[in-house]
Amino acid sequence: MFAPTRNDINNILFIIHEGAQCSGQPWLATTILFNIFYCELYDYIFKTIFLCYNNLIKLIYMIIVTHNEKFHADEVFACAVLLLVFPKAEIMRSRNEDDFKKADIRVDVGEKNNPETLDFDHHQKGGAGFRDNGCPYASFGLVWKEFGSKICGSKEAFEKVDRKLVQTIDALDFGYDFFTYSNIYPYTISDMISAFNTSWEEENDSSDAFFELLKIAKKIIEREVIKANGILNAKDFIEKAIKYSPSIQYLILEKNCPWKDVIKYDEDFLYVIFPSSSQKWMAQAVPERSKSFQNKKDFPEAWAGLRSEELQKVTGVDDALFCHPNKFICAAGSKEGIIKMVELALE
Repeated sequence: MFAPTRNDINNILFIIHEGAQCSGQPWLATTILFNIFYCELYDYIFKTIFLCYNNLIKLIYMIIVTHNEKFHADEVFACAVLLLVFPKAEIMRSRNEDDFKKADIRVDVGEKNNPETLDFDHHQKGGAGFRDNGCPYASFGLVWKEFGSKICGSKEAFEKVDRKLVQTIDALDFGYDFFTYSNIYPYTISDMISAFNTSWEEENDSSDAFFELLKIAKKIIEREVIKANGILNAKDFIEKAIKYSPSIQYLILEKNCPWKDVIKYDEDFLYVIFPSSSQKWMAQAVPERSKSFQNKKDFPEAWAGLRSEELQKVTGVDDALFCHPNKFICAAGSKEGIIKMVELALE
C-alpha cells in the first residue's frame, strides 16, 4: 500500500508546482496531484477509516458473557454497569468455554480478573482482592472499579456509590452477615434479585427475569449516581449555611438538601431547619452519628404525636402543625414558627 514519507511528498509537490508555473497553467498542479495520488491515497485513507470504523463498531456492539441458570445481584449489577457504558452491547448467558472466547467482556465467569482483557471474575483461587476496608471484590465491584468513575464523573461520587451500593452487594455475595438480630433479618437488594430466580416447582427459564432486572439495576445505579453527586453539590451550600448560622445549636437551610451526609456529627448542632415541598417548614433532630436512629436531643415528650390545635396549645406556636411520635421531626406553617418551636425545644 502506498505510504509516502513527508520528504517524498514535499519533493513531489515542489516539482509539480514549478512545472505548472512554467507552463503558465497553475491549475495543472491540482490535476496532476489528483491523478497521481487518487488511487493509492484513496485506498490508504479508505482502509484506515474502515479499520477505525470496525474498531469503533466492535467497541460499541460488544458481547458480554455471564453465566446462565441461577443469577445473583453481583452479576446483574455488573452487567447493568457495562450497559450504561456500552448501551448497544449484547448480553449472553452461558457456561460454554467457546462463548467465553467469543465474548469481548466476561463477567462472573472464567476464573480470571484482568481489566486489560476485560475479565471480571472473583471465583478463582485467592479471589480478586480486597478494598482497604477489608470488603472483598465480587464481579460488581470489579466492573465498578474499572468503569464506575466514567459513569459518576468524579472519584468522590464513585466512592460514595461504592460504599453505599456496591460494597453491600459484593459482601453479601461472599456471605458476609452484617446484621445481628434475634428475630428480624432485613430484606436486602440481593434478596430482591434472588426472588426472581425460578423456584424448584417452576420449569420456566429465568433469562427473561434476568433481563428485566437489568433494567431495574441500571435505574438504581443511575439514581445512586445522581444522589451521590447531589451530596457533593450540597457541600458548599451547607458549609456556607453553617458559617452564617444565627445559632450554634440549630442550623437553618433555605433549601432541603442532603445535610445528613455533609454535616459533622461532632459539631454542636442539635436540630436542622429546612423548607418542605408542601409549603411547610420542618425541623429535624440531628442523629448521634450517621445512619443512627438515636438523636442528640429529641423534641419534648409533651409534643410527641400531637397535631395542629393540640400542638399549638402546648407550644404556644400559632402555626405548629405536627410532631412525630418518635420526637425526631416536627413542622410549622412558617419559618418563624419552626424557629420558635426549635428554640422552645432547646430550653
